[in-house]
Amino acid sequence: MPLQRPDRPLNLAEIEDRLNKGDKDTFNADFAAEVKKALGGDANAIANVKACFQPTDKELASLGIKGNFETIRACTDVGGLIVVACKRAAPGIFAP
Repeated sequence: MPLQRPDRPLNLAEIEDRLNKGDKDTFNADFAAEVKKALGGDANAIANVKACFQPTDKELASLGIKGNFETIRACTDVGGLIVVACKRAAPGIFAP
């Protein structure tokens, strides 16, 4: 089943909230699986993850990231920012 993208990109807190709810009709496991494929280099999965996620300035600052957030947001490996949340919320997807 293809990943259902949200109507707008979600910030980190919103993604964690959706993953933690575990609703069957949300993108919980599908999104975690897409992140796993993106980490493996799948170009389509990378595009899907980027389309679903836009960290806020406050989230970037809380991670110790400094500078022009618009520029940083455009070049940041977004998968790296959300993989921990996905591993916590859907650990079975990331099991070896």
